[in-house]
Amino acid sequence: GRGGYIAGGKDFENNIVKVFSSLYLDRKNDPFDPSSGYFMNFSLARGISPYFTRAEGKAGVVFSFSRFVFEVMGRAGRVWSDVILPGKECFTLGGTNSLRGYNEGELGPYYDTLNLVHYGTELVSASAMLRVRILKKLHLEFFLDAGSLTSEGMDFHTGAGCGIYFVTPVGPIRVEYGKRLRDFEKDIGKFHFAIGRLF
Repeated sequence: GRGGYIAGGKDFENNIVKVFSSLYLDRKNDPFDPSSGYFMNFSLARGISPYFTRAEGKAGVVFSFSRFVFEVMGRAGRVWSDVILPGKECFTLGGTNSLRGYNEGELGPYYDTLNLVHYGTELVSASAMLRVRILKKLHLEFFLDAGSLTSEGMDFHTGAGCGIYFVTPVGPIRVEYGKRLRDFEKDIGKFHFAIGRLF
């Protein structure tokens, strides 16, 4: 049913049988250095043993004006289950490709003293980025990320920062520095490194 948890146990983490389907549409004008276009992706996983349904959708748009490229992406997901389910089928947030300023997968499900999995059954997140072209293949970028793993109070976590976006033949190289907006003055921030786009 609805709520912020799924009953689960660690003993089931390596014994999952599921079927998976996905729809993907990419209309960006360049895979590595887009200045216009959009993309959409929807995935659906159906667990057979144990029984559960996991749905996730993503969408993003890119548009530009002169040297400035704006990118916005949204992501939402939900897991439905009334049976035992391992935490790895829940959602996580944090890190280079979701919530910069946080460690990879820092926000996610956890086990309580009864071995039940809490948090991470619902996902809402968004990222907004501004890239400023400095050279043909080199950009400065500024970003704002936000996300929540529960609909109970919509407890959003946010991160913001800046970085360098360098386009290579095998994909963009991103070097980014992000800070949590919670406890902004106390947080020392975190550097992220990635090869590939956020979307």
